[in-house]
Amino acid sequence: MKAIIYNRKSRGTEEELQKNKNEMIAYCKKNNFDYDYLEEIGSSVDEEREGYQKLLNLINTGKYQIIVVMELSRLTRSLKQQLELFDILTENGVIIHAVLDNDIIDPSNQMNEMMSIFKGTFNQMAYRETSKKMHLGRIQSAREGKFVNAPPFGYSKGPDMKLEIVEEEAAIVRRMFKLILKGHSITQIYRILYNEGIRTRDGHVFHDKTISKMLRNRAYLGEVIFESKKFDETVVVKNAHPAIISYEEFFKVQEETEKRKGFQERISKVLSPVDKLIYCKLCGRKMLISRGNSKNRSKYININKCRHFIGDERCPNGGSSIHLIMPTIYEQVEKRTHIIRQKLEELNQGKSDGSIELLQKEKKIVEKNILDKQKQKDKLLDVLLNGTINEVVFSKRDKQFESEIEALRQRVSDIETIILQRTIESDTERIEQLLDDLSQLQEKPIEEQNRILRNVIERIDYYRNKDHIEIDITFMD
Repeated sequence: MKAIIYNRKSRGTEEELQKNKNEMIAYCKKNNFDYDYLEEIGSSVDEEREGYQKLLNLINTGKYQIIVVMELSRLTRSLKQQLELFDILTENGVIIHAVLDNDIIDPSNQMNEMMSIFKGTFNQMAYRETSKKMHLGRIQSAREGKFVNAPPFGYSKGPDMKLEIVEEEAAIVRRMFKLILKGHSITQIYRILYNEGIRTRDGHVFHDKTISKMLRNRAYLGEVIFESKKFDETVVVKNAHPAIISYEEFFKVQEETEKRKGFQERISKVLSPVDKLIYCKLCGRKMLISRGNSKNRSKYININKCRHFIGDERCPNGGSSIHLIMPTIYEQVEKRTHIIRQKLEELNQGKSDGSIELLQKEKKIVEKNILDKQKQKDKLLDVLLNGTINEVVFSKRDKQFESEIEALRQRVSDIETIILQRTIESDTERIEQLLDDLSQLQEKPIEEQNRILRNVIERIDYYRNKDHIEIDITFMD
């Protein structure tokens, strides 16, 4: 007779899984069953079971007469699922051999089905209770600063379930954040790591999505965050483990990646030091930069004539060669370098560069926004009571307000942490790095110049009328 061995473990060790496998194979050999083996490992709170679906597909082939399991509860965890399974087994003439239960169950037998319903009911109750206890245990562990999920790249999990830094991996994480702050895109970081042969701990490539997810992971701030939908609770514990990234670096990266959203990653080479920085002074749109057309085989890189519209009229802003504006840009950047050096000297003298004051100002604005949102949330109940909206709309908007308020509170907490972590040393290091990048700017490769300038310049407003060219540079604070 042909049997399927279905070996499923929701928890325990690989040794236990192997032991069960050996037991069931021995059972098949003892009963002269020809068998195929199917294995599945999953959480006991996981509703999706890929291995179970494979089992159903095998049963429906009609090639098997027996399923061998350690115990009936390994097959199904709900009464509904069990009844559905019994119908499929009956249609295909398949019986169950439960090794630990020392039981042979024929689903087509009414008495067997009745007894199995009792067992299924008990298994469902036990499953729900186990699931609830395990979930509650994970919440309690998270409250203690323990990391209940797999440790992110850069960390390992200690015997106390708290994260510990793996320095070789952490250095790569820090490098990713620093590359973003230097102006590199996520795709460029992927290429750098790929070309250097740097891989994940599983030997996989750091793809764009992987890097993007890592750059948003608050575990690198030393935080443990666990969201429980079952108990409608989100646990947040700060300073739960050593941080790899400072709050200031983390949020500068978030701001930088947010600014770049909506821009497609270029496939072609960077053509000029001011790529993605030139805007039309008349209509405010970004202007395209391209190489001279093949007809005249121009070696010059050009700012294309603006092709946007102002009302019903095409924008009259004309194009020009990049080399006509670059001397002015280099000159203005050099003047800006002097201002940056002055800031560095003030920091060395113990003076603030004003960044803390800006953070404190932002904190007051965010706190005011929280109060405004809370007032809107409170008024929502009045709108419900006077019949303007129904309960469904109220519930949806109320949850939205709560989510927005929680995000604003998180921002206040983050600003407070950034202020506490802010030191003159960190500001000095940041400005020294910027000055180092700006030194000998014109001698650097085009792509490197573009990266550096995008760290200094917010936008360049350009206008040309015949031979008259105007450019206004807006520098970053």
